Amino acid sequence: MPSSRTPSRTRPTPAPLPQSLCRMLSGLSAAAVRALGTQDRRRPALPEPTAGGLAALLPELSEAPSGRLDYRVPLIAPMKAGKSTLLNAIVCQELLPSRGPAMTVLPTRVVPVAHHAVPGPVLTLAPETAARLDGLADRLRAPGRRAAVAAAVNRHPQLASAALARPGPPGTGDPGHEGTATVRRALAGLNDLLRLALLALPEEVALREVLALHAPEAVVPVPWLASAPEGGRLVLVDTPGPDEELLPGVLNHFVAREVRHAHEVLVVRDATRRGSTAEACVDRLLAEAAPGTGAVPAFTVLNRADLIPAEQVAQVSGPAPAATDGAPGRTGRTAARQALAAASVLWPRADSGHGENAQQAAVIELLRGLFPLDWEDRVDTMLARHAHAVAQRAWDRSGMPALMTSFVHDRGRAPGGWALARLLARLAPLTGPPPPPGRAAAPRTPLDDLAVLADRRQRVADAARSHFAGLAIEWR
Repeated sequence: MPSSRTPSRTRPTPAPLPQSLCRMLSGLSAAAVRALGTQDRRRPALPEPTAGGLAALLPELSEAPSGRLDYRVPLIAPMKAGKSTLLNAIVCQELLPSRGPAMTVLPTRVVPVAHHAVPGPVLTLAPETAARLDGLADRLRAPGRRAAVAAAVNRHPQLASAALARPGPPGTGDPGHEGTATVRRALAGLNDLLRLALLALPEEVALREVLALHAPEAVVPVPWLASAPEGGRLVLVDTPGPDEELLPGVLNHFVAREVRHAHEVLVVRDATRRGSTAEACVDRLLAEAAPGTGAVPAFTVLNRADLIPAEQVAQVSGPAPAATDGAPGRTGRTAARQALAAASVLWPRADSGHGENAQQAAVIELLRGLFPLDWEDRVDTMLARHAHAVAQRAWDRSGMPALMTSFVHDRGRAPGGWALARLLARLAPLTGPPPPPGRAAAPRTPLDDLAVLADRRQRVADAARSHFAGLAIEWR
């Protein structure tokens, strides 16, 4: 249910890019419009596919002068590979629901913000999405649907609660669901409702309604961000497993849509299921989705590396796969469940759903994972300082520090810079090299327009490289 307390700031404003860089981006956007000839139909048209590629980038180029750009990173994985758990470990709290049977249907956008920006996580839904969810709940409760709903619940008992109550989505004026436990329950109810609708409603009705939904967005304070992100927001997207047999093509549609709009993809592999048909399904989907927007850089995480013998990890990992943009492959290894249990001890939250026993419950969860045979014997003798030390060692051994350092931290602190670099990288092959010094500035042909565009792109890249000198961004 929606929280009754209204948060003071549900959408913290990221720090914008410098004004000088915004002015240069405005000139770059204007040059792109001129090169396309959208303001003068008498001008010669650019050749394809240059025109198509430039037109696809125009919305982002037009947004860039505002100084705030989101950097979108969907997590893609086979069903039950630990994707939601890994995202929970990144934000250091059990925010996204997970269970034995499949959970995620609708992608969820997770936006990390500074730890002091909001009191706790806040989940919001677009008004039209809230209305459609209400409509689906009403359809499922209609007398003519009782038999179909009962049959679906009989096959999937975990959906029983979704058959009894509507999800209670926030209305237009409501800021949303607030608090870690409340957000987790709301997302579980929302996804169970959609799963039940896809199983119990006529296929054409369910597909029409579900595919029209927008992803809910959770703004989450994290301990590793001390200040507002610069230039935009890092948007991590939890996606469903494309190998799940719910309705053919439904979940694949959601995943492909997120890949097409991604700046980078975080691919999660399960160390215990390498080479499976589920992995092949993910690889095929990524290959099919990428060509529509150009290559998307990929970072691969081998999760559950703690569940196989250490000597097998390198063999199971294999050589680092090439990223889809042709760059050398980038990989990491994690034990996400262990990392999440450790994070709950190291950075406990008062709104985690355990009330006054939050620290004790977190310690018990950590000990269960680390010492499954005798964890009960250790609880009574585990002092607070010892529990913290155990949690720190578990976090350090989980592989999360390396993933945070190599991938998450820089993108979380300056997502605008990473988004801008990706935009310029996609623009570079369309414009070619900048014009030689001394060339006349007045463009007369489409090629001259592209030369001016290339020159302005290079100036933006040089200015951005200077501003973000401390980040390992490739300004191609």
